[in-house]
Amino acid sequence: MFSKESSKLSNLPPRIRHFATFPWKGGAGIAAGRLVEALKLVGSNVQLWGTRDEVIGSSVARGVPLTRGIRQTIFRRLTLALLKLERKQFLRAKDRVSFFSDRSCFAFDLVHELDAADLVHFHWMCDFLDYSYNLPRIPASIPVVWTMHDLAAATGGCYHPISCTRFQQRCGSCPQLTSSNERDCTRKSWERKQSAVRRMKAQLRIVAPSHWIAGELAKSSLFCDTPCTVIRNPLNLEVFRPVNSSEARKRLGLPLNVPLVLLAAASIDNPLKGMQSFVEAASLLRRWNPAVHFAALGELTQSFPDELGIIHLCSTNDVEELVRFYSAGDMLVIPSRIENFPNVVAEAFACGTPAVGFPVGGIPELIREGDTGFLAADASARALASATARLLSTLPVGAFGWKQRCRAYAEQELDSVKVARQHLDLYASLLVPGS
Repeated sequence: MFSKESSKLSNLPPRIRHFATFPWKGGAGIAAGRLVEALKLVGSNVQLWGTRDEVIGSSVARGVPLTRGIRQTIFRRLTLALLKLERKQFLRAKDRVSFFSDRSCFAFDLVHELDAADLVHFHWMCDFLDYSYNLPRIPASIPVVWTMHDLAAATGGCYHPISCTRFQQRCGSCPQLTSSNERDCTRKSWERKQSAVRRMKAQLRIVAPSHWIAGELAKSSLFCDTPCTVIRNPLNLEVFRPVNSSEARKRLGLPLNVPLVLLAAASIDNPLKGMQSFVEAASLLRRWNPAVHFAALGELTQSFPDELGIIHLCSTNDVEELVRFYSAGDMLVIPSRIENFPNVVAEAFACGTPAVGFPVGGIPELIREGDTGFLAADASARALASATARLLSTLPVGAFGWKQRCRAYAEQELDSVKVARQHLDLYASLLVPGS
């Protein structure tokens, strides 16, 4: 049943529009698409918009149509020139931390679609939202909800500041860009964001998928005084569910009757994803227990060392393939150095598979020590290997218990209908006058 607040929404004709740079692509885009589908299931009038049309199965995201005219053409060319200059500076970033501009070539195009909504819900908006142009032009009567999938909106450009605290002030002298200039490009971007965000503070509400990122936003200079609600990313638990492990292994061509450790990876050479730590940990595990096997899913830019014998499965849009992958393993390892609320761990739990990871970001909110997995004692590869070996030592006697606890966590925290209703409660509180 809907709460009292969300039931009020049915008396209104709200047009709720969600916006994401890449719907159904990457962690944030997938989370946005899943939320929109969940809201549709509970009867919400909702649309998903992105930088281009996207069709995943029966799910459709509409690309914002490009406006035509001399003014728009000149604007795009000038913006592209500015973005090109900024990207040259961003290439200096250490540790391969990605930087994004507060400008966008879609500024003219996006403003029309924002005006057509009764409530706007932003997701990951890098390269899509032009802060200075778009935010001040959203009518004050239109509430804005913004799900923060990382910290890009709260900084002068980087999507995760790692150990840097400059975003708690005004950025500038960016250590990632090895800058000693207080008024470098990150300070200027911060100032443009601050001016734009300040003008629409009264209509803005933040959604944080994890308590960790809510805490980081509360420290940030841009959003420290913006109301924030923690709501998890949704997961359809009728789709993501446990299936028979042996059958899943057979279908995927994975070895039977051996300990199998899973990894979902996009790049082996990205320091923030911790793949080198995984490689070192896997090497230790093979020495400690030669029977351990590994399987990785993802479009890897490099290969794992041959001596580890890691079975590489290519990325897939077939959800049933994902379900078989998660169900086939005894556990999942997430070696990331920073994460908000990773979809891969949530998906594994829904399929009854526990996980091991570092105690960083929002990972400890998912991996509950001894309940849904184990956390490494510190940030070393040896600690990751030890936590993995510890979980493997509980098998096969404890396998059923892990499966039950992980699935129970998913049902309690991630169920798409529950998450959709939490959002409807928030929408109703913003759309109903005097609430």
